[in-house]
Amino acid sequence: MTAANVIPIGKPAEPPTAVDAERAVLVHLLDPLGSFDSVGSFLRPEHFYAEAHRRIFEAVHDLASRGHSHSYADVANWLREQGRLEQVGGSAAIAAFYSEDPFVLSIEGHAREVVEKWRARQAVILGRRLVAEASNGAPVAKLLEVARSQLENLERETTDGGAGVEILGPDAIFAPLEAPDYLVADIIRRGSLTLLGGYGSSGKTWLAIDMMIAVAAGLPWLGRFPSKRGRALFLDWESGAYELRRRFRVVAYGRNITEPLDGVELAPMPRLYLNAPDAEPRLRALAKGRDLVVIDSLRAGSPGVDENDSAMREGLDRIKAVAERTGCAFVVLAHAKKTSGSATKIDPRETLRGSSAIFDAADTMLVVTYERDKPLRVDQVKARLGRAVEPFGVRIEAVPPAGSAVAVRQCQLEGDEATATPDERFEADCERVLETVRRHPGSGVQALRRRSGMMAARASAAIEELVAKGRIKNLGTRSRHAYHAAGEGS
Repeated sequence: MTAANVIPIGKPAEPPTAVDAERAVLVHLLDPLGSFDSVGSFLRPEHFYAEAHRRIFEAVHDLASRGHSHSYADVANWLREQGRLEQVGGSAAIAAFYSEDPFVLSIEGHAREVVEKWRARQAVILGRRLVAEASNGAPVAKLLEVARSQLENLERETTDGGAGVEILGPDAIFAPLEAPDYLVADIIRRGSLTLLGGYGSSGKTWLAIDMMIAVAAGLPWLGRFPSKRGRALFLDWESGAYELRRRFRVVAYGRNITEPLDGVELAPMPRLYLNAPDAEPRLRALAKGRDLVVIDSLRAGSPGVDENDSAMREGLDRIKAVAERTGCAFVVLAHAKKTSGSATKIDPRETLRGSSAIFDAADTMLVVTYERDKPLRVDQVKARLGRAVEPFGVRIEAVPPAGSAVAVRQCQLEGDEATATPDERFEADCERVLETVRRHPGSGVQALRRRSGMMAARASAAIEELVAKGRIKNLGTRSRHAYHAAGEGS
């Protein structure tokens, strides 16, 4: 070989690695509360560069895939049984991971970095192979074929990997639907996200505290809505430990509860943020074994995000994913937009800061309206399942002995709605929608809501009722409704 045939490429560079990120992932996974679910869909042993790290993750992967615990003791035993314990530095090397704090880390972010560095190493290997084969005179067509195939493989090897997406087939779609499991009757469903919105100091925190106590004690929320007994956790970034404890105490006293109540847990000023990359696995760990988690508030739990920015929804999407996967119900307190006048009532989709993006994320939305010297008014402006409850009033009052107990109770609203029963109000809603259909035949759902001037949940429930009773019918398609009164438009 002559000098002309030698291509000087210099000293090979160090391969791309993320050893610190690999260690960060293992610190989280070896903790007893560490979650494998958030990375198991895309992270594999071969993605790790350090051999010891690769062996340890191989043990975690095998244990987790079989539904077993993967704490440091379990992993050490697995490696010992496989004859690989000394290859990773022995039990002491594994125990060293356990001494680090697992919850200052973003496991998903670090795991994605590990995969990206692996992809970079594969790209380097491919490049070197192409250089070597081109230097040895390989046909260009063959080189392009190799490059195209390898690059396509790398492109498919994303950190999503197509996994983590639950796909339901025909059997699941047409299987009998289970009845909704309500933790608080007709309002708070297990595995759902509920927004409790209102202007500052409107009383929404008092309502949430009474809900927590009601669930823990198995008592009706506000003295009206039956609750199933369960464990409830309050995450609070607003009040601090002293004020939070004081509020819970006076509401408990208002219910004649004077002894510690099993099932109520408080987490003041938690070092967890809804907009952090590791929020989902940490929320999943908190939801495990609990029935209800209350978050006060969306704004305070999402630092660095403007309250009016639709990006506020990102934290809600994480919460909703956790609720769906764990069956725990989440109630998130959110601030309403400022309005002029003594009342804080505006269009429901625009009620909360963050606009319709916040509204759309929720399964259920309750809005608290405050007017001086009147009971609170609570409207359920969204109910993804079932019919929304009618608006109701709430009074928050000190009870004897003065200053040491607070009663949070449902009460009758003042005005016209106080004189009608819920069934009468629902029938009136149906008649209102029917009249709108007659005036505007061929209208779709959104048009009927707008033209009737009704809240979305109430209008939708009325439309469903009218269709079920044959009083109106859809002469359009499933995706483009066109409602007509029965006997008209055909």
